[in-house]
Amino acid sequence: MARRAPIAALVLSALAVGTLGADDFDAWVRSGGQIQIIGTHKEARLSVGSLQKPFLMRAWASTHSREATPRLMCTKTSGCWRSGGHGLLDLRGAIRESCNSYFRQIARETPAEAIRDSFLDAGFSWAGEISEAEAVGLPGPAAVTIAPEQILTSYVSLVRSPWMDREDVRRELLEGMKESALTGTASGLRLFGFMAKTGTVPALDGAPLRTSGFVMAVDDGGFAFLGLLRRGTGREAAIRAGDEIARIRTGLVRRPTLAPPRAKVPAPAKRRGLEDPVRVRMLDELRLEEVRIENVGAAPVDSSRGFVGPGAEVLVASGDRFSAGQWRITSRRPEFERRVRAALVIEEREGPIRLLATMSARDYANGILKAELGTTVGVLRTQLASAALRYLQRGARHPEADVCDSTHCAWFVGEGPVPRWLRPDAARNEKEMARDLTDAEWAQAVQGTRTKPGGPDLWTADCGGDPASPHFIWGGGDKRVTVCPRHAKGSGNIWRREWSDPDLSAAFGSRAEAIVVATVDGQWRLNLRLAARDSTGGSTMLSLTYDDAHRRLATRLGWDSMPAPASRVSRTNSGYVAEGTGFGHRVGLCLAR
Repeated sequence: MARRAPIAALVLSALAVGTLGADDFDAWVRSGGQIQIIGTHKEARLSVGSLQKPFLMRAWASTHSREATPRLMCTKTSGCWRSGGHGLLDLRGAIRESCNSYFRQIARETPAEAIRDSFLDAGFSWAGEISEAEAVGLPGPAAVTIAPEQILTSYVSLVRSPWMDREDVRRELLEGMKESALTGTASGLRLFGFMAKTGTVPALDGAPLRTSGFVMAVDDGGFAFLGLLRRGTGREAAIRAGDEIARIRTGLVRRPTLAPPRAKVPAPAKRRGLEDPVRVRMLDELRLEEVRIENVGAAPVDSSRGFVGPGAEVLVASGDRFSAGQWRITSRRPEFERRVRAALVIEEREGPIRLLATMSARDYANGILKAELGTTVGVLRTQLASAALRYLQRGARHPEADVCDSTHCAWFVGEGPVPRWLRPDAARNEKEMARDLTDAEWAQAVQGTRTKPGGPDLWTADCGGDPASPHFIWGGGDKRVTVCPRHAKGSGNIWRREWSDPDLSAAFGSRAEAIVVATVDGQWRLNLRLAARDSTGGSTMLSLTYDDAHRRLATRLGWDSMPAPASRVSRTNSGYVAEGTGFGHRVGLCLAR
């Protein structure tokens, strides 16, 4: 066998053929617009399995102009590749786990012509009609294939080119690819900064009961790596790909391999959420186009822009980094202010500004107290801080962050001020905000996580005498309800909010013909029938979780437009009236006296 060129030489040429040290792994690398072929490449076109799924999702998005992306309960009877099912999944989770059941539903909801157009645009070819199974990457008579060079280009376009009709769907899909690279089917990459998708197909050499695995790894700079493990799965291909990408692109930071737990070995003393820094994703809900940060500390702070002196202000840009300090974050449209004690990174992304703040667990707990408690005093402060620490110990809720600052995780306001959602231009002043935890209170909060490790880790402002389970609000299967020691059932606060027809049209994109509160598989839903935008179409059905409905209503009516999951929504002459009990999501520790 001829001696093969080393990998370092291969990636310097515009087109090179070599090997990665074994005949069972091939790769195609796109960098700077050029493509290199590495390995014993044999096929001009390939069946790539689940690597098709993002382009199936693009077809769905092109024919669903207003609907929220579906959620699906994948169970052991769903017939998915994972015999026990994946549980309740949204689009991000479905991409992360490469759930066949979810994408078969997407295929059923998408016209065949739209699938054809999306696949052709991506560079796929086939014979005859594409079945539902073949649309998600399963084998079939249509034999869907694509040239490796073309799928590299199509994934780069997927990452870098917005979808003008449904950019929100594309962003959700990319979040799922980030999660896949971190915790999903492509986690074997063990590389930071990548989005990924895996696929597993019947062995390309025809060997019975064998499979071939694909992995696609891309970043937002135009680099793309397609790996093919001829005998293996997509998960295994990701492991090989991570090793090879690290060799090609020296300097990448690799995540450590997590060793499996050994029996009868006690957990380490250091527990997540106590000493480790907390990463908080901020500003997502505000969708800000311009943000300024000011150093409100007493000393200069280093940054990617150089030192920022006391009182100095910077108009941030994508990729900016600011070391730990005391920062005042502001915007003019909408008017917004928040102060934090943290290190800040402005995420490199298109569209609205999103910020990642890294701080201590104590500063994070203080930021929740200020949002939730106001001037409440007493033991409730340490109870909430303990709940916040237990919540952190459950693990990260976002691929790049432990938590966010919206109701999806917790209402976090840093060092304030605290917005008043009934009057967005007003905020609580310092006299109305909870003070920081004292050393004694912090020690008591930490001790609470040790003496009551199974205590509440979620909370609400006021349960209204009707606390809810995490499953009722978010899904996921945890149907336990934390009984409120303060309020007997039916004794709490009742709220009522009016939603006018114009406000609903602005929030949901069309006139609401009917709105009904429903419980689907034990989870709260707001079901809407929206009128057609023109005479050629029919009405559209929309089913939203509490967080989704809360977020959409807030764009027009503010965050107080639905304080907690509504119990009922009724029609009025000018719109609808929503009624319910309690404030906040009503899960876990009730903070009302």
